[in-house]
Amino acid sequence: MKIEVKVLGRKGHPGLRRNWGVRDVVMGARDIVLQSRLTDLLAQWRRNVVRAIPFTPAVDAIETADAYLLTCDMPGVRQGEMEARVSEGQLVVSGKRTAAKVAESDSYCFAERAYGPFERVFELPQGIDSDHIQADLKDGVLTIRLPKVVEPALRKIPVQRVTEPSAPKA
Repeated sequence: MKIEVKVLGRKGHPGLRRNWGVRDVVMGARDIVLQSRLTDLLAQWRRNVVRAIPFTPAVDAIETADAYLLTCDMPGVRQGEMEARVSEGQLVVSGKRTAAKVAESDSYCFAERAYGPFERVFELPQGIDSDHIQADLKDGVLTIRLPKVVEPALRKIPVQRVTEPSAPKA
């Protein structure tokens, strides 16, 4: 038994004609089933990989004359989902970046963005005024200003020569 199959070509290209036997049809059907299973497994793997990539914000540190500035890239992290705290000579920046919801019927073709909880710990140098640390979030960038302790200016104290009091005149 022979089955004639016409494979349609792309626009401007003629289609192909081929006579397939029963074995060819069965093998083709098997390949379609395997391809379907493989596609399902790949879609499931993609969903799991997206969840497995941890998010770590990139940070730059700059020292100025009066402070240290830490600039943290936090795209997609809301103000309520992050925290900055000072503890035992360390600055800890932590939080969570949540993934966008994707419908069950949809699947990723590829995913490069990372999600999940994060924590960055920085050792603070000596001379930080921890009572006046400021943190600002603007356009997905967290800027933390760590002011240096203001050292009092050196003041020269004049030393005067002490003279013996003169004896009272009688």
